[in-house]
Amino acid sequence: MKSVSIWLCVILGVLISSSLKSQSWVEKMQDRSVNFYTIQQDFETTWGNRPYVRGNGWKQFRRWENFWEPRVFPHGMRPPENHTWKEHLRFQRTYPSSNSGARNASWTPMGPYTWTNGASGYAPGNGRVNVVAEDPTDPNILYVGTPAGGCWKSTDAGATWTPLTDHLQSLGVSAIAIDYTNNDIVYIGTGDDDANDTYSIGLLKTTDGGATWTEVTPASASIFGSKIYKVIIHPVDHNTLFLASSTGCHKSTDGGATWTLLRIGNWRDMELKPGDPNTIYISNETFYKTTNGGTSWTLVNIGLPAAGNINRAEIAVTAANPDYVYFVCGDDFNSSFYGLYRSTNSGTSFTLQANTPNIFDYSVTGNTPNVGQSWYDMAITVSPTNAEEVYVGGVNLWKSIDGGTTFNIKSYWVYPSTLGYTHADIHALEMIGNRLYCGSDGGVFKSTDGGDNYVDLSDGLSISQFYRIGGSEQVPHQIIGGTQDNGCNLVSNGAAVHTNGGDGMEALISSIDSLVIYTSSQYGNIKRSDDGGYSFVGIFPSESGNGAWITPLVMNPQDNDMLLAAYDQVYVSTDKGNSDYPISSFALGGTWLRNLAIAPSAGYSHFYASTYDRIFATSTGSVWTEVTAGLPNAAISSITVHPTQPLKVWVTLSGIQVGEKVYVSENGGATWTNISNNLPNLPVNCLVYQNGSADGIYIGTDVGIYYTDSLLAGWQYYSAGLPNVIVNDLEINYTIGKIRAGTYGRGLWESPIKQPITTAPIANFGFSNSQICTTDSIQFTDASIDHAPNWTWHFPGGSPSTSTAQHPKVMYPGTGVYNATLVVYNMNGVDSVTKSVPVRYQPNELDFKIQLDNNAIDVSWDLIDGAGSIVYGSPSFALGSQSNQLIHEPICLAQGCYTLVMKDLGGNGLCCNNGSGYYLLTNSTGDTLAFGTSYGNTDTTVFCVNQATPLVAGALISPATCGMADGEVSVTALGGDGNFLYSFNGGLFQPISVFDNLAAGTYTINVEDGLGVQTTVTAVVGNANPPVAVASVSATTVYLNQGGLTNFFSTNSLNGVSYSWTFPDGTTSTQADPNFTFTTDGLQQVILTVNSGLCSDSDTLDITVVNNVHVTAIDHNASISVSPNPIEDKFLLDIEFLQTQEQVEIVIHNALGQRVFWQELSQVKEYKQQINFGNEPNGVYVVTVFSKNRAVSKKFVKG
Repeated sequence: MKSVSIWLCVILGVLISSSLKSQSWVEKMQDRSVNFYTIQQDFETTWGNRPYVRGNGWKQFRRWENFWEPRVFPHGMRPPENHTWKEHLRFQRTYPSSNSGARNASWTPMGPYTWTNGASGYAPGNGRVNVVAEDPTDPNILYVGTPAGGCWKSTDAGATWTPLTDHLQSLGVSAIAIDYTNNDIVYIGTGDDDANDTYSIGLLKTTDGGATWTEVTPASASIFGSKIYKVIIHPVDHNTLFLASSTGCHKSTDGGATWTLLRIGNWRDMELKPGDPNTIYISNETFYKTTNGGTSWTLVNIGLPAAGNINRAEIAVTAANPDYVYFVCGDDFNSSFYGLYRSTNSGTSFTLQANTPNIFDYSVTGNTPNVGQSWYDMAITVSPTNAEEVYVGGVNLWKSIDGGTTFNIKSYWVYPSTLGYTHADIHALEMIGNRLYCGSDGGVFKSTDGGDNYVDLSDGLSISQFYRIGGSEQVPHQIIGGTQDNGCNLVSNGAAVHTNGGDGMEALISSIDSLVIYTSSQYGNIKRSDDGGYSFVGIFPSESGNGAWITPLVMNPQDNDMLLAAYDQVYVSTDKGNSDYPISSFALGGTWLRNLAIAPSAGYSHFYASTYDRIFATSTGSVWTEVTAGLPNAAISSITVHPTQPLKVWVTLSGIQVGEKVYVSENGGATWTNISNNLPNLPVNCLVYQNGSADGIYIGTDVGIYYTDSLLAGWQYYSAGLPNVIVNDLEINYTIGKIRAGTYGRGLWESPIKQPITTAPIANFGFSNSQICTTDSIQFTDASIDHAPNWTWHFPGGSPSTSTAQHPKVMYPGTGVYNATLVVYNMNGVDSVTKSVPVRYQPNELDFKIQLDNNAIDVSWDLIDGAGSIVYGSPSFALGSQSNQLIHEPICLAQGCYTLVMKDLGGNGLCCNNGSGYYLLTNSTGDTLAFGTSYGNTDTTVFCVNQATPLVAGALISPATCGMADGEVSVTALGGDGNFLYSFNGGLFQPISVFDNLAAGTYTINVEDGLGVQTTVTAVVGNANPPVAVASVSATTVYLNQGGLTNFFSTNSLNGVSYSWTFPDGTTSTQADPNFTFTTDGLQQVILTVNSGLCSDSDTLDITVVNNVHVTAIDHNASISVSPNPIEDKFLLDIEFLQTQEQVEIVIHNALGQRVFWQELSQVKEYKQQINFGNEPNGVYVVTVFSKNRAVSKKFVKG
């Protein structure tokens, strides 16, 4: 039986669903196996029609959405945390950087390192800091972790900083631990714990103070694939480590070499009890405690809120009183401050210290209700010398000196601030001695006087996350750029002037007047400055609404007064944005344009615009043609037009579709050619063309920059000196011959542009697995450097014996060692390489078939030999274009044992929600070696060829109809001698492997082969479509003086045939949605039982019945009307109070109790508003108006 208790303020006639967990999207963001579109839909459903309010987490979600949507379009499957890093390393192994043809790439940083606030700025900073750590033996040594710029170190208390991880993948770092016995040993936990919009490679360790790093997350470890939230070193045994991570709480006793899973789950925080490291606390929405080092755990809920009511919790302990544990949490519905709780008995029980003011509010007072973004920013620390001194961070920083009973604000997010400034959105708080460190969206700050004053330690941290950049040919050292968290900044010689707040987006500088600057923030809020960035005016557009998160803005190179901006349509302005009009009439179905380009040589007529999956072109400036045909189904990330040929255009593609990265058209999009060639499977974000070159183009990817031109046979890694970072934008400044990169986490960088090759090429090639069938060919792959697109191959003894293809296939007559030679050329000379190719035809031919489902992008497989080498396989995402197809591949193997590993990122194998697929591996006589359909994320089968295989067995289970005996268990046995007998529930052994007519229950099947070897299968037959009871009620607090009549609903229940309600007075009802009149006060229970056949399920509601006399005058003091009623798409809401109300909330709920509209007003006596309700489905709704001590409701119907 499920029991749900909900305590609410006075709500009259409002429908609230007791089972609604409103922010499931937050938890799903943390789980990479959940489809992106599921999370997106959950957010939209939860948010409803609520208007945007500052500081409520809406912007942070949209930021995450903008990062992932193009990368997972159209399938929604987020890749594994380390996918991009593995692809980068694969390219580096094939084309070693030491031999890179892009030898003149020499990237150097441009900052920004420091900031000053401009006249129009209000929230300056260098970039987000997730974690701060001070060396336990030297307070001058500090480390910080950033969401996309890796780990940084200071040896002078924050005066200067050095990046430590630029040679690794562009990392989110959210946990740092320093060994107290040897401060050269440091652990960092990777992944962006709060925003989830960069990558992770698990746990890293350095033994030389950060000069080099090694991974301590081997595939066999329990922490493999984790995003690390917290790392703690045992205070007595420095080789013992504890981790809180996305895959659980883990422990190592050998410095990270091996790991033990202590408790599974997504644990956001962890602390050890001071002085007693066997007592460990962990939290997410719950609080668990162990007193034996993790051997056993206890759920603590005495005094704490129900897990369903909160979205996240952080915990803190203090050496000043080791028995104290603080637990701060956010409201699950609106991410506001739910409460601060304290335990004085080492986490055995808790007491509420405070739930007001709303310290997660953005305001100075904390008096704005129902506002917060605690899912994104939340931190807590306690003074190590005063257990009553508590600091809590949300948007702002608050302090308590009485154990959390009362709070005072100590820093404010708007600059300048008389309270002290630490930027908005606090992610880390640490207090060591009297030193309080604060990591926020703007950097790292320090206070030594209890939060009264702060020093910004961020100078030197070049960690800005740029979305777009714009340079100036007139003033080459000047760049305007839009950054995440820190608005738009005008950067000159490493110093930034913060020109505008918000999240900065597209930014431009006029090429003929450097004083004319354009900036923008999210969703197309575009501004112009005519005085070099000192003051700004709003421009664009006069007719459209919002645009995309990054709204495209481009300038005509032939006329700097002419601008184009892309919203739902393309808008043109010929007077620098003062006026504008649409020049397109696309039918986009509610989506936004994402990319926009002007042909530099035809700036008045030739334009290109695209959504993620549709691209349009015009050669007249007004008549558009869709030119999508010929492009793959992947998200378009940029459009670039040739400087002198307006019909020659390139598009880049984001996402993880293999071999679908860059396309070019020579005829304005009429046809397209794929030029992805040898690029790794990385999202591509931008492209820039180098004027005067042999069609030289650079692309920015999620790991660095690549270059190619018409004289080269493939792409080269053009990133020498550049961190392995996400590159969002590229520009070339021809005045100084430099290419500039706007990176997502490491600021701005520049390098000399590519120069013509002056050396001969370097020939190299690889070849495929030489353990093959007699009908197979060897695949040769060109891996040469700096060569023209011409190849001469020689294959003596092979067929063909010569080839001019780049990647030829060759068959050989039999087993042996053959020579292969490749000759390559360029204008500077020739080079050749000869390699020995061992060919081993294997006699044991197997037949492997995969019937793919309709979401093949998430399916891959490896066949691994006894030495651990992959001898056959399909890499991640390589099957994405073959959905619903049958893959048939002969496999030939030497004698021995092998492991077939089938992988599915979606966690549903080859079936279920995405169609009915399977895989089947058989030998030459037709015997099954491996088979599967539904197998979660992986399915592993061990089999042997020409030698005994261990006997293994599994079962395919068909559930029973609810209450019926029609279930089925089909047992498949593998291995042994192949002669199988089956015993069902202890019965006789028979050659029958299918058992039917089974009721729900647990069954045991013993399998025996001809040699007498046995194995056991336990099969659990469930009920198909069992009923699920979910009860909801019109109000969980009922007032007797209002009549006590209450409506109950079974609307959210599943698979019900009949219903039974039991009420507190013993009466019952078989209606699906009955009503009941309460006559006595107190806490009372109502039970819903849902029946289907012989199955049933129950849900219990706790109802608080109050005999309250204070609300009798509600309807006499306020009135509300809805007209018309019923409504169609919009209605007029008319509210009138007898006296002016200081604060009023308007809330609309649907019949399921879901909030679909919310608005807050101040100083209201009479108020009228037309509400657009077109997006909501037909049905019954209740609008409720709340003031300080009263509420009034009105039911209305749509449709």
